Amino acid sequence: MKSVILNKKLISDEKNAGMEVLLKFLLLPLRSGLYGFAAFFTLLITAKVFWYLLGYKDWFSVTIDDVTVSLLGFAIVFIVRFAQNFKTTGWQN
Repeated sequence: MKSVILNKKLISDEKNAGMEVLLKFLLLPLRSGLYGFAAFFTLLITAKVFWYLLGYKDWFSVTIDDVTVSLLGFAIVFIVRFAQNFKTTGWQN
């Protein structure tokens, strides 16, 4: 009877470990990447609004180029967050 309970516990721990890996290596970096995208996009929109209000531009427009540049923010933050998962603690000074 104990071996059955032990096996269920081991199976349960393996499922939790798989979810932990999925969370650590995919979901958290994706969430951080979305924050990076939002930060870059907000910065671009804010800059364009100020340029428009100060009279440097005659019109205000958001183009696909703004979204493309914001995707760089997503990629940078995603990669940094993903790489932090591989950081070892033995190399600290």
